[in-house]
Amino acid sequence: MKRKSFLKKHLNEEHYSSLHNTEKNGISAKLKQIKQWWQYQLYHDKFYFAVLSLNACVFAAWILPQWTLKPFERLNLVLMRYFTSTPRFSSTSSLLLSSFSHKDVWHFMINMYVMYTFMPPFISLVGREGSWPYYLTAATFASAISHYIKVFRGAHLVASLGASGALLAVLSLVVMHNPGATLHIVFFPFIPIPASAGLASIVALDVIGLLRGWKTFDHAAHLAGTAFGMQVERKREGREKKDREFLFIICLFFVRLYYHYGHKIYHRIRRKVIQVLNYFS
Repeated sequence: MKRKSFLKKHLNEEHYSSLHNTEKNGISAKLKQIKQWWQYQLYHDKFYFAVLSLNACVFAAWILPQWTLKPFERLNLVLMRYFTSTPRFSSTSSLLLSSFSHKDVWHFMINMYVMYTFMPPFISLVGREGSWPYYLTAATFASAISHYIKVFRGAHLVASLGASGALLAVLSLVVMHNPGATLHIVFFPFIPIPASAGLASIVALDVIGLLRGWKTFDHAAHLAGTAFGMQVERKREGREKKDREFLFIICLFFVRLYYHYGHKIYHRIRRKVIQVLNYFS
């Protein structure tokens, strides 16, 4: 009886061991396939996947507090401080981090879809070495300009988020390089639009929205991103590397200046505005 139980136990251990080894080998083979697949992808696909993954992680983080689970109760406060661009409350790092943040599913999907369509020509223009410096600098520049416009208009509590500033920097760079190309509207892909006319329409809409104070979109960030891409393309030919490095240094200096003096300037302007309002009230 003991011999039978010993054999049964021994056979069960061998069975489970073989199953474990088979499962382990299967996982290793699958990981190897994924690694090989990733190695054969083009760089513009890898770059887009990295941007998409970062945005998707932050988007998921916005959704988690809605489940009212205890571990995620304070996550919303962290996201509001670091992943929204607000002159009064946000951290300086939010100038960059807010460009990877989306709360609305349609905002997230549309931005990522448009980003995907422009990624191949964008990478062909800036190259592997210039892709991340261009994208991150454009995103930070657009957010910083948006901050200054909000302070100037007294909208110090208005929060902004989304990849639209960086996206329009990518779009305007590609369109300025090839204005004769054709664009398609997201919801009406069967209607072709000349690239130059499409970019002009976007700029006109953002200018009107900024002047009239529309709050659905951050029109200041849109215009800053568009101007960034147009300026880079205007200077790119003949002096690509030199101009890109110079623009990158200027933008870093601009962000550094805001980091040290931005809040002081904001509070000084705010006090002046309050004094003027009290004088006329």
